Amino acid sequence: MFDSHYPITHQHHQVNQENPSITTYYRYFECGLGNRYMILVDKYPEGFFVIQFCLRKYRKEPDRYLKTANADFANVKVISTCFYVLRMFLNEYPNASFAFQGIYDTKEEQKEICRNHIKSQRFRIYEYMVVSRISENIFNHSVYDKENAYLLINKRDKREDVVQIMEERFISLLR
Repeated sequence: MFDSHYPITHQHHQVNQENPSITTYYRYFECGLGNRYMILVDKYPEGFFVIQFCLRKYRKEPDRYLKTANADFANVKVISTCFYVLRMFLNEYPNASFAFQGIYDTKEEQKEICRNHIKSQRFRIYEYMVVSRISENIFNHSVYDKENAYLLINKRDKREDVVQIMEERFISLLR
């Protein structure tokens, strides 16, 4: 299910400063050429997690999720490292569901190959990797094209309103 990944070199967690009901977990790794990444995993009290990642050097910038390392060879392994972290949380929280977003970069409009005003290039890559690597035996997959968001709804979570909860707490913020 998961390709090779970069080893996690450091980790910690803290209460989210913007929303104290959320705990943010930080995982750090290096992928060569001096590129250090951080994966942020927000744990919502409703039992789901939102996974994001960025280059550590841009962590304080508002557009940190749009900045890239310009090292295409590492991209798949970086995303695989996020999947590895997802699996770590799933082992600890077996009923957990997950969400992520592939932010739309307005620079994509300048590239002929990337022109898709609904799904960002990032999101299309994430979506392809999720569909090909995360089993539908464990998760129901829900795609929100307009928001460039993806929900992995854990089939072990028997709450009938889990999708609605995730939409209200995560997707609604993207609209």
